[in-house]
Amino acid sequence: MKNKKRIIIYSGLALLFVIFLFSANYIFNVLIRVDKEAKLVTMSLPAETGKIRYGIDLVKTEKLKWKKALYVNGWVFEENVNKDKRDVFMVLKNKMETLVFQVENNNFSRPDVSKGYHLVTGVNSHGFDVYIPMFRLKSAYYKIGFVIDDETGRYFSMSENELRILKDSVSLKMVKTVYQPVSQQVALNFQNATDKVSHSFDIVETKGQFLTAIGWGFIQGLAGKGLKFYVLLKKGDKVIAYDTKVQYRPDITKGFNKYGLNLDSTGFLARIPLQTLENGHYQFGLYIVAGDKNGMIYSKKSVDINK
Repeated sequence: MKNKKRIIIYSGLALLFVIFLFSANYIFNVLIRVDKEAKLVTMSLPAETGKIRYGIDLVKTEKLKWKKALYVNGWVFEENVNKDKRDVFMVLKNKMETLVFQVENNNFSRPDVSKGYHLVTGVNSHGFDVYIPMFRLKSAYYKIGFVIDDETGRYFSMSENELRILKDSVSLKMVKTVYQPVSQQVALNFQNATDKVSHSFDIVETKGQFLTAIGWGFIQGLAGKGLKFYVLLKKGDKVIAYDTKVQYRPDITKGFNKYGLNLDSTGFLARIPLQTLENGHYQFGLYIVAGDKNGMIYSKKSVDINK
């Protein structure tokens, strides 16, 4: 009888100890958030836009007081960025789960990134670092993505790059992918587009699910810095406009050197989803904005869409 009581007592103590450990782990890991620890957020991810570029310079494990954390340092920016203020979220995703962490420290100055990608808006705050609590990461690998939320909208992109987690180490498997921006349809007012434009559509092709247009353009008498380009597709009386990615074109500065203008940033790339177009014949045009000046011109280039 005494032995039975002892067994019950010891079992009860063991159970209480397990409960204590579980409670302590829950309290100290989940309920108590330490300084610098990234917050796990609930978010409905938008459709991928292909408008985000990023690089990761360092991944390692670090201690945040009593917690073990994954430290990630790098840079990220959204295409055509022109403001410093933004919210950044890191997405870690696999077949089992999708985790979204807020990146609070997201505006380090990284002029090297601006220079490397020929960004011409004057915004250099692309750097970030984040401490992700390791207890949140239950799997051995996650694919990496980012969400950027700014005054122009919310943008989301995933990659094939993979974060691998072992017991005592973390590593990053970089999968080389070709960056391919996706143009978005925009609403524009062309009424005051009166400035003269020089331009060329160098490449126009339909391949896979996209219509691609590559070329250059500038408003006569103005340098190329800060230009915004929109590719126009005209079908009858209907005109559709798409945003573009600025391309580095020092050959245009050289070709028009008689003007004495820096035209390096006058290239554009549009990658238009065919699903946004009806079947028919479209004429290409180009609309350029430079501050309070803007110009529009239609090209001899055209395309027939027959999906």
